Amino acid sequence: MRSISERTKLYVQEARPRMAEELGITPKELAGMHRRIEVTPRRPGPGRLGR
Repeated sequence: MRSISERTKLYVQEARPRMAEELGITPKELAGMHRRIEVTPRRPGPGRLGR
């Protein structure tokens, strides 16, 4: 099973050419854009720091 981070990276990797096309820019120009992912804090579960 892949982590959420791994799944997100795979999704973005596959979606990048489509996103660039929709924006009318090249994939190289898209690669220069900064990514900002907002995350919400969550309570540590079993096996994490809050054990």
